[in-house]
Amino acid sequence: MQNSFYRNFLDENDKVVIVIGGGGKSTLINRIVADCRSLGKTAIITSLFPFKIPVEAHTCISNDVKMLKNQLADEIKKHTTVYLGKNLEKDVISGLNNKEVKELIRDIEADHLFLEADITYGRSLSDFAKIQKNFPFKVNRCINVIGADSFNQKRNPSWIISDDPFWDSRPILTPLTISEWYKTHPVLQSFLKKAIPLTFFINKVENIFVENLAIPLAKAFKMFGAEKVIIGSIYNSTIHVIK
Repeated sequence: MQNSFYRNFLDENDKVVIVIGGGGKSTLINRIVADCRSLGKTAIITSLFPFKIPVEAHTCISNDVKMLKNQLADEIKKHTTVYLGKNLEKDVISGLNNKEVKELIRDIEADHLFLEADITYGRSLSDFAKIQKNFPFKVNRCINVIGADSFNQKRNPSWIISDDPFWDSRPILTPLTISEWYKTHPVLQSFLKKAIPLTFFINKVENIFVENLAIPLAKAFKMFGAEKVIIGSIYNSTIHVIK
C-alpha cells in the first residue's frame, strides 16, 4: 500500500524521531524516508553513530556544523530529504553528537528529523547500552525495532550482546522473555516517564510460524504502554498494525 510505512509509523507532528533497537533500523528509516519523498515531506536523516546510506541518497557532509547548517538549508529545498554527517567513506556517514543535533533542530525547518540513536552491528536485538536516557532536545517519537529472526534462538553474540543479569538464567530468546525484559528495562521506562510516544516494530515476520510468535509479543508491548505496535517485513513491504 502506497506510503503505508509513513502513515502507520508516524504522526504528522512527529518532528524528531529517534530509532533504536536491532533488526532493521537503517532499513526502516530509509523506507519511511522514501514515503516522505513521495509525499513531498521534508526530512533530515542522521545518527549518533556511523551509519550506511542508500546509493541514491542526497547528502550534506562537513566537519563544520555552521557550514553544515548553511548547506542543509539549501539542500532541503532542492531535494526534500537529506542525509547528513561529518564524513563520508564509501556508503557510511559518521554521525553527529546530541549538541549538534540540537543546533540543527533549532535552526533548520523540516517536517521530520530521523535520528538513529542506537547501534547493534547487525544484531537483531539491542541491549540499549548505547542509548542515552536524556536528550537535550524534545523527542516526539521513539521507534524500537526488533528482528523476529531471533525468536526462540539460543542466546549468543550473533543475536544480542548484554551484561544484564536478567539473561543469566534465560538461555533462549523466547518472545515471552523478550517482553519481560523490555517491560522492566530502564531506558524504555525512562521514555515512558517522559511521555515519549513509543512505537514497536517487529521486523522480519515473513511466514505464519513467525507471525504466531510475533502477535503475542506485540500484544504484550501494547499492554506495556506502547502507543503503536506493528509487525511485518520491510523486505516484503508488508505491515500489520496491532490494535
